[in-house]
Formats: sequence, structure tokens, C-alpha cells
Amino acid sequence: GGMGGVGGIPGGAKGTGANGKGAGYAPPESRTIQVDLRCTLEELYTGSCKKRKITRKLLNGNDEEQTLTIDVRPGWKAGTKITFEQHGNEVSPGVFQDICFVIVERPHSTFARDGSTLTMRHTVPLLKALTGFTLSIQTLDGRKVQVPVSGVTQPGSHRVVAGEGFPSSKTAGKGDLVITFEVRFPNSIDAETKRKLLELEGKL
Repeated sequence: GGMGGVGGIPGGAKGTGANGKGAGYAPPESRTIQVDLRCTLEELYTGSCKKRKITRKLLNGNDEEQTLTIDVRPGWKAGTKITFEQHGNEVSPGVFQDICFVIVERPHSTFARDGSTLTMRHTVPLLKALTGFTLSIQTLDGRKVQVPVSGVTQPGSHRVVAGEGFPSSKTAGKGDLVITFEVRFPNSIDAETKRKLLELEGKL
């Protein structure tokens, strides 16, 4: 997690005068401040503790710093909201805005998430696609999972690895990992390779 600052909180209280509400009045829609809380898939998979230092404005013109701690639970989704009541700017004497952190998932280099399902794409050289191979995958919690793939792998085919998807924040267990295979064909082949392939004609 670590410490991340969000700086001064927007939407500070302003005196209005003409609206009859008095200095420090804030309309209901400004009573909650939303702040993005960006999390990696690893953090949302295992859970993490994130700290955010904020600075809020008081009606007397002073600023007040405070540190908020968010315990990110395994399985939380993008859009999950965590609200800290009365931790924002002062909008009237003794009344403060709420701060609402909204989970935002950072893109991952290998995996994409759809609920409790993880998906990934893997490109296979033509020879391995024809003869079989074992795919080694590093999971979001640092484990190595070996996935044996036998037979012929067709372009666009899928392999489901049960229980290697995302945990659920509401139920026990995990979803599945769905692997989509692409086949990499050579750009060219030499005459000798072509001759040997032709000898196999009728067997492939």
C-alpha cells in the first residue's frame, strides 16, 4: 500500500451571502468528496493496506492534515466505495464533508478481470501448437501454476483453469482463469523444411 497524498481537498466552503444561507453553506451535492483509489490487480487479489494523507480546509482559514487508512479486502471490484464521514472540508461550524474513496483498477500486463473470472492471452509457436506444451503462469499472489496443454491447439481456442481466478469479497473460493490461445505462424520457411512438411502431407 504505502502512503499516497491526495493534497488539498476540492470543494472548500465558501461564503455565499446573497443566498441567505450564510457563510459556510454547502449544497447537499457537495457534502461528499469522491477521490479515486487506484489499486493493482495484485492488491485487489491479496488485499492491501493503503494510507492517504489529506489536507482539509477549516472555516477559520487554517489547513489540517490527517492520514486515512483504507483496508482493501481481497476481491473488491472497481467502483467499490469506502466512505470516511466528517473527514473533509468544514462546510459549516463543526460540520465537515465526507470523503468517499472509489476503487479504480490499474491495467495489468498479463491479466484482465471480469468479476471473479481472470482472462489472459497466450501466443504459441506453431510447432508447440501442433505437438503440445506446458504453460507456466505466475499468479497474482506470486505462485507458479503449470498448465499442460496436449493435442493440437487451435487459434482462438480456450483453456479454463478452475479455481485460479479472482477471489470473491462475498463468498469463499475463487473464480476461474480463462486462457485464450493464439498461434504464431512463421513468416517464411526454407526449402528443406518445406520438403519435409510435404512428406507429411496426408498425416497432418
